[in-house]
This record gives sequence, structure tokens and C-alpha cells, in this order.
Amino acid sequence: MIDRLEALIDNATAVPMTSRCMVDRTETLEIIDQLRVAIPDELRQARRVNQERERMLSDAQNEADRIVGNAQQQAALMLQESELVKAAEQRAEEIVEDARAEARRLMDEAEQRVYELRRDADEYAYEILSTLETELNKHLLAVSKGRALLERVGRHPVPQ
Repeated sequence: MIDRLEALIDNATAVPMTSRCMVDRTETLEIIDQLRVAIPDELRQARRVNQERERMLSDAQNEADRIVGNAQQQAALMLQESELVKAAEQRAEEIVEDARAEARRLMDEAEQRVYELRRDADEYAYEILSTLETELNKHLLAVSKGRALLERVGRHPVPQ
């Protein structure tokens, strides 16, 4: 869209003896409206990334709870057998610890992925906004130069 805006200005009709040009107001406003629509899309994408993070964290917690629950059930069954009581306690602790380690690993992975997605979304939004700022500054400079030229040639008095 920024390229279209730039092309519109580059191909605009020049005003003779000035650095000004005439652009199609309707087309220019249409491009600006499209930019307004595109930026909220980036915000929606960031929200989706955040929701995905929350879902991944919830899934990881649910999986950890399931694993811990299974481990506790196994431990309870093993305790019922009197000759395996000590082995059952040790195995239950290992299962619980493994479940916690796996839950930590899943949560770490989910947080890393969310961080990367958020960083990428932020970088993309920053690039779009930087490009837009550069283009707008170019146009502002062109307008300033045009006004200065008119003031120099005396065709438009400087407002008091």
C-alpha cells in the first residue's frame, strides 16, 4: 500500500514552475483508509499470538496435571502391595519429578515460541510504521519546499 501511495505521488501531474504536484484525492484517501485497516490487522495478529500462548500454557498445565494425576494413581496402586512399598514410593517420586520436568520444559518451549512470535509481530509492525513515517516525511518535505518556493517568488504572501 505504501508502494501504491508512492507510485501515485511519483506519477502525479506536476504543477508548472514548482516542485508541487496534484494527486488524485480519492485514490490517496482510499490508500490511507487501507493503511488504517491494515494496522489493526497487525494488532489482531498480536492478540492471536497472545491467545495461542495462553492456550499452549493451558495445554501444558493440563498435560502436567494429567501426568501428575497418573503418577499419583500409580503410586497409590504400588503402595497397596506391601512388599513393593519402598520401590513404589521411589518410583512415584521419579514419575512426579519427571512430570514436573516435562511440564517445565513444555512451558519453557511455549513461552519461547510466544516470545518469538511477539518479537516477529513487533518487528513487522515497526517496519511498516517506519516505512510509513519515511514516506510521510518525504511528502511533508515536498509540501514545505513548495510553500517556500511560492513565498520566494512572491505569489503567496506569508500569513502574518
